[in-house]
Amino acid sequence: MVQDSFELNYNEVDILTIELGVELIPMGHYLCIDTGTATKKIKGKKTKDPAFGISAMWIEQTKKDKAKSAGYTVADPPGIIATHLSEIIKRNAADILGLQDTQNILDRLSSKYPTVVKEATREDRGLGVVEIWRILQGLLKENVSIRNMVSILESIAVYVSISKDIRFHIEKARLTLAKQICSQYADAKDPDKTAYQWTIIAEQGDTDAMIKLGTYFYQKTENRYVRTENQKTEPNKAVIAGDLHMAEHWFTEAAKRGDVQAQFVLGAYYHLAENGPKDFSKAVFWYNKAANQGNSKAQFFLGNCYHKGEGVQKDQDRAVYWWSLAAAQGNDEAKKMISGIKYERL
Repeated sequence: MVQDSFELNYNEVDILTIELGVELIPMGHYLCIDTGTATKKIKGKKTKDPAFGISAMWIEQTKKDKAKSAGYTVADPPGIIATHLSEIIKRNAADILGLQDTQNILDRLSSKYPTVVKEATREDRGLGVVEIWRILQGLLKENVSIRNMVSILESIAVYVSISKDIRFHIEKARLTLAKQICSQYADAKDPDKTAYQWTIIAEQGDTDAMIKLGTYFYQKTENRYVRTENQKTEPNKAVIAGDLHMAEHWFTEAAKRGDVQAQFVLGAYYHLAENGPKDFSKAVFWYNKAANQGNSKAQFFLGNCYHKGEGVQKDQDRAVYWWSLAAAQGNDEAKKMISGIKYERL
């Protein structure tokens, strides 16, 4: 809640009566920042962007349009205040979150997730509001968002019988929020950085992250080239082999844990991957694992293997059996194959 106060100057904002940041905005001025796209020099009063501390300057309102045309980023007073407040709150969230705030959060969640709140705060073995408050503060100090309160409370409910230590629960909550945390720092423009973040999650046993890593390493093989002595471009076989090894490793780790999607992907890797090591017997093994868990794509491709005799002895009846299961789940390709077999037998 925002309230006006006669005790403050017209250009001051006060948060919880604690001075977390101070910045004065000159009347009638705009913040002008060169982000590297400016084409002309604009005169103004040098300053620092209050939110991020980068070099900027104050310019009069009359120069605003000229600055924009010259490629500067121009921020008006309301935008400056909003951005500054947002960054201050982010940096000081742990101090701003109060005990009553924590109780209010629990009260709101109780109406929609009563069991989760009850199990995390049970009198006989749960944590009190003070302990939960300290856990939330610990996460905020590490710049971990606490928006996913349900997952945090579920983590507390699961591990509270083991320990009531605050640091222990902060660590467990961080592990529970691993995907969220890594997504926060993932960079679509830097896939290597993103892969590093997914590796952290995968090493904790997350099969989804393992599949993403396997896909990442396999896709890298498509762009691994080296220039030869006669200036020809050829695939870099040594580097590609390393990437394929890592792709196979992560697909296998996920498949061994029973992940049906990973089992299908690994089967397809051995069966269809253009750069991968063709091994039809392994393909059939993993297709079979996924097919028995109801994966329609695995059922379809397993039917194809029996139809062509890839990795198994040719068996049209078995092929139709697996295609039928896939077709029952709406797989149109399987329906076509069954129709083709019927016409062949006429």
